[in-house]
Amino acid sequence: MSILAKFAYSLLFVIHASCACTALFAEPPVAGSPEQGTLAQTLYEASADSVVVISVADREGDQRGMGSGFVIDEEGLIATNLHVIGRSRPIVVQTKSGVELPVERIHAFDTSLDLAILKVKLPEQPLKPIALSKRAELEPGESIVVLGNPQGLKHSVVSGIISGTRRIDSRNMLQLAIPVEPGNSGGPVLNRQGEAIGIVTMKSNVTDNLGFAITVDHLKALLEKPNSVSLDQWLRIGSLDDSRWEPMFGGRWSQRGGRILVDQPGDGFGGRALCLVRQPPEKVPYEISVQVKLNELDGAAGIAFLGDGNFRHYGFYPTSGIIRVTKFDGPTVYQWEVLHEAVSAKLRKLDWNHLRVRVEFDQFECYLNDDLVFRAKYDAARYPGVSRYGLVKFRHSSAEFKQLNHGETVPSHAPPAQRMEKIEAMLGALPSRKEVVDEQLSPLTDDAELARAILKGKAAQLKREAAELERLAEDFHLRRVVGRLSRELEQEESDLLRGCLILAQLDDEQLELQPYLNQFEALTAQLSETVAEDATDQEKFAALDRFMFQQAGFHGSRTDYYERANSYLSRVIDDREGIPITLAVVYLELAHRLELKAEGVDLPGHFLVRAQPEGEASYLVDCFEGGEKLSREDAEAMVADLRGAIPTDEDFRAVEPDSILQRILQNLIGIAEQANDLSALLRYYEAMVQLEPESPQLQGMRALLLHETGRNSQALAQLDWLDDNMADEIGVQRLAQMREYFQRGQ
Repeated sequence: MSILAKFAYSLLFVIHASCACTALFAEPPVAGSPEQGTLAQTLYEASADSVVVISVADREGDQRGMGSGFVIDEEGLIATNLHVIGRSRPIVVQTKSGVELPVERIHAFDTSLDLAILKVKLPEQPLKPIALSKRAELEPGESIVVLGNPQGLKHSVVSGIISGTRRIDSRNMLQLAIPVEPGNSGGPVLNRQGEAIGIVTMKSNVTDNLGFAITVDHLKALLEKPNSVSLDQWLRIGSLDDSRWEPMFGGRWSQRGGRILVDQPGDGFGGRALCLVRQPPEKVPYEISVQVKLNELDGAAGIAFLGDGNFRHYGFYPTSGIIRVTKFDGPTVYQWEVLHEAVSAKLRKLDWNHLRVRVEFDQFECYLNDDLVFRAKYDAARYPGVSRYGLVKFRHSSAEFKQLNHGETVPSHAPPAQRMEKIEAMLGALPSRKEVVDEQLSPLTDDAELARAILKGKAAQLKREAAELERLAEDFHLRRVVGRLSRELEQEESDLLRGCLILAQLDDEQLELQPYLNQFEALTAQLSETVAEDATDQEKFAALDRFMFQQAGFHGSRTDYYERANSYLSRVIDDREGIPITLAVVYLELAHRLELKAEGVDLPGHFLVRAQPEGEASYLVDCFEGGEKLSREDAEAMVADLRGAIPTDEDFRAVEPDSILQRILQNLIGIAEQANDLSALLRYYEAMVQLEPESPQLQGMRALLLHETGRNSQALAQLDWLDDNMADEIGVQRLAQMREYFQRGQ
C-alpha cells in the first residue's frame, strides 16, 4: 500500500480519484519476445537447482528478511549480497528441493562491494555450481535471465536485457532492464550461455523496470583473497554485550562505534521494542540520561524507566516532531496512557537530543536538552523506585543512542551559559573560512568540540531555513498555477490546450505558455498547407493523420510509458511522444482548428478519439498506435483483452475538456503515489479541487496532504472549512479523527 493510502485508510477515508487513475493508462508495450521466453525457460531448467533462498532470522528465530544466492563452487561456496545476510543474525540457506545447508563460516565479504561468500556444509547430493563468465565487457542489448526470490516468491525467473554498464560508488555495475524487487538481491544474472555475469544488488527508486547488478569481476577478486570469519564470530559482530543489555519484544539492536543502533519494528503493539539495562539503579533518587537521534521524522525512540522487566514501564521520547511521556501498563494500546505531549522549540528534528529523567520516591521529572518538560507523581507501590530502565523504540523507527548514563545525578548536557556566550562571540568574530588563519583558531582549541557543535547547529539551522524558503517559494508557484487554472475554468468555453499546458506548469516553474501556444499555431499552419480549400471532412482527417503521425512524428511512448513527462503537453509537443490521452489532446486540438468534429472517448485502460466527418460514419482513432482506425467492435475487443470486460455505452460517451484535465491529473496522481511523492500529490490535488470543488474526497485529501507536507496551520484551516461546508458528506466523526490526528502531529 502506498504511503498516501496508508494515511487515508488510517482516517477511514475513501479515496476515489487515486484509485481510478489506473484505468487511464493503456497497457504498456510488452518487452521481450517468444525467443526470450524460450531462453528463460532453458536457463531456468539448467540453473534453478543452483540458486538458494537465504533467510535471516531474529534472536527469537523468526524470519526477518529473505534474499537470494547461488552456488559458485561444488565445495560449498555460495555468493550473495552482504546486505542479504546482515550481521549478528542466524542465517538459513535452503535449496530449491527444500534441503537446508548449514552455514559453517563467512568465507569472504566486502562491505564496499556489498558482496559475501558463504561456506555451507555439503549435503548428500552434490552441489551444482553456476560458472562465472570470463567476459569482462558486455554489450548493451544482450539478453539476460535473472533468478531469485522476489517479494518472497521463491525460485522465480525473469528475462530482460543489459541496458548498459555504470560506475557507481567505485563499483562496476550492470544496468538491467528488468523488474527488481526485495528478495532478488544476491541472485545471479545469467548470459545466454548460462554463465553468471553479475549479482543482483539493488533496484532503481525511479522506475520499476530498472535494476543494478555488480559484475562477477568483483566476485572473482574476492574469491582470490578471502577473509574468512567463523559463523560464531560473525554472529558476535556488532552485537550487544549480553551481560549488560537485555533486548525485549524484537527490533534489531546492534552496537557500532560506541553507539547503539536499532531498526526494524518490534513485536509489541505499535512496533514497541525494549532494550533494558540488566543492572537496575541501586537506590532512589537517581537520574538517567541518553542522547538519541531519530532517522525518520515520524520515528519514535527514547528512554524507558520505572519498568518491571516486562510490559510495564514509562516512556520519554521524541516522536513526529513532538516530545511525549507515556505510561505503559500492558501489551495493548488500551493499557497505554499518554501523560504529556507537546511541541518543543528545544527538540532538534533528525539530530541528537539529550533526554534526562530524574526519579524520586513518588515523582519523576523529564528533561529535554536540559529543559524541564514534564513532572508527575507515580504510585511507588505499583512502580517501585528501584526498577528497570533502558531504551525503547516504536513502529518502523530506526534510531541511534549514545552516552547512556545513570547515577544519583548525571552531568548537565549544556555547558555554562557564560562559556557558551564567550565561544559564540569568538566564533562570530572569525572571518570567512577562506580568510581565517591558525592564530585566530588557536584560542578555541580547548573548546573545539563545543565550537564544532555550535557551528554544526548553525549550519543545520540555515539548511532548515533554506528548505523552508524553498517550500514557501513552491507554495507561491502553486498559487500562481492554480490561479491560472481557476481563471481558465471561469471562461465560458475553457481552452483545453491552455488548460493542459497550465497543468504542466505544476511541475515546471520555468514553463511559459505563450511559446507553446505559438508553436501549436505553427503546427496548425503547417497542417493547413497540406489541405486543399475544397477538401471534404474525410480528406481533412486523412491529411491530419498523415501530418501528425508521419510528418510531425507524434508517437506513443514505448520505453518510458509511465514517465510524468508523457502527461505534460509541453513535453509531448517538444518530444512528439506521449500516452493515449495527451496524444489525443494534440489530435483534438488540430482537428478543431480544421473545423472538424472530434471528441475524446475515455475507455477503461485506453483513451481514443471519435472522428465524425460530415456525411460519413464516425469511427475511432487510436493516437497511441499512429492513428489506427477502429470500429466499436475493435475497441470492445481491445478493452476486453486489457481489462477482461466489455465496455458499456457509458464508456463510449464523449468526455468534456474538464474531464480530460481531470484524467491527466489522475495519471499524475497515480505516478506520484507510486513514488510516495507527497509534495507532487499536493500540487495535483490542489488542481483537482479547482476542477471538482464540490468533491468531499478531494477536499479531504487536500487537508491530509497539507498536514503531511508540514503545512499544519493550512491543514487545520481546511478542516475548519470542511466543518462548515461538508460535515454531512464527510461525517463529523471522521473530521474529529482528522483534527485529533493533525493536532497530535503523528
